[in-house]
Amino acid sequence: MNITIKKIEKHNTASIYNIGPYINIKESLLFIKGWLIENHLKNEDNFYIVYYNSPLEVKEDNLEWEIGVDFKGKPLESTNELQIQEIPETLVVSTIFHGPLTEASSVYLDLYEYANTRGYKIAGAVKEIYIKKGNNNIITEVQLPII
Repeated sequence: MNITIKKIEKHNTASIYNIGPYINIKESLLFIKGWLIENHLKNEDNFYIVYYNSPLEVKEDNLEWEIGVDFKGKPLESTNELQIQEIPETLVVSTIFHGPLTEASSVYLDLYEYANTRGYKIAGAVKEIYIKKGNNNIITEVQLPII
């Protein structure tokens, strides 16, 4: 596994924060993509999910997660359903995971250890960026913000 430290440039994102089961992911993603099309904003092909807790820690109804899509264009105002943010430049420890979506979390500990052994502190929640789908596999970039 190749782990790197990299800088993520400032960018715009449209996202929905959720509390509840992951079954709502698809509906939330379709809503965001529809909003971007409706507002004539060019979206990036990839979407991401930030996981604020884990099914190993809390019941399904208490899972906290955010799904979003980066976009180009002038940011509009947030709505009741959708949060629009300009994300500042961020330093992350990152790796690419090839395999089933449900197993991407298997690299989290490696990212924590890599950052800690190099003197970095963790500065936020894990972010999974879904790059490409295959048959039963997906290419996922896993990022952990650091300072």
